[in-house]
Amino acid sequence: MATDKAFYELGRVAPNLIARLAGLDAPGAYRWTSPAVKALERRFDGVLIPTEKELPWLFAEFQGYPDRGFLRRWLQGIATYLAQNDYRGPIRALVLYVEAPSRLEEALDLRWAPEKGLLFRPESLILSEFSPE
Repeated sequence: MATDKAFYELGRVAPNLIARLAGLDAPGAYRWTSPAVKALERRFDGVLIPTEKELPWLFAEFQGYPDRGFLRRWLQGIATYLAQNDYRGPIRALVLYVEAPSRLEEALDLRWAPEKGLLFRPESLILSEFSPE
């Protein structure tokens, strides 16, 4: 997808901008990666791994269209990636929507999570409503 390449480049040259969008203000503290998860062969749009241990890893995903199964697949990929890297520290998850979904609560449908004993609350931003300062 052409937009993925543009967002990858943004993360590569300005990882701290994405961290700031997630509310993390730690200048120079992140580097951008775009790892593939083994066995699943799913590629994250981006993972910001901090250079300081006390900061959370930030999983960033860009969504340009509605996809009801997205969060389950993303959570599965995040869990697999964390297990493969034996990481047990804090994480943050940020979904960046190109435009507002018609019903954001449906786009972030997590009704299945409590029944599975999960607490997964990704943050979301609508890029078309964001004005750079």
